[in-house]
Amino acid sequence: MASLLAVRHVYNSEEASAEQYTRQFRERFETSISSATLSYTFDIPPGWKEQLVSLNDGKLYGVDLRFTSEDGNANLAVAVLPYAGREEIQEAGPPEEAFETFAPLLTPMLTGEGDADVELRIVDETQESVGQGLEAQTFYCYELTRPHAFVKAHVAEGLLYLFTATANDRQWRNYRYVLRDLTRSFNVPKG
Repeated sequence: MASLLAVRHVYNSEEASAEQYTRQFRERFETSISSATLSYTFDIPPGWKEQLVSLNDGKLYGVDLRFTSEDGNANLAVAVLPYAGREEIQEAGPPEEAFETFAPLLTPMLTGEGDADVELRIVDETQESVGQGLEAQTFYCYELTRPHAFVKAHVAEGLLYLFTATANDRQWRNYRYVLRDLTRSFNVPKG
């Protein structure tokens, strides 16, 4: 996997500082969707490992990349998918309505199973604005249970960007705030 990693210390917690990952062109496969993907950034803690994304995950579920914690108990993924003629996430409605349009895509990302019997329940939802004036962008943020996850969604140039951060039930208490901060750090700068 030959993705570029731009490193800048931008996040400090009591345990360790994170580095910032910047998505750039990949030498591995590029699908027609991923080749049009804008660069995006997010914080990544030291020791987390980038996982190989299979061609099927990329084509079927839009998964662009995955990272796993050093102990394997927490994961994050970014998916990029076409979003039916929408240029901004608000065009899908308020956060809860927009969630319903992409919820079926989250199950395989969060569970690794396409047909899992999972009830995605929203515990909290927010709308976040980044930038000002013409540079302002909107992101919808969600906290889910069953499975436990944070999700941040954004639309740019007709593509839906989904950032998911999850941990298993036993580890959620240990990882919740780290995953929340990673999710908050996700950004898709205007192209």
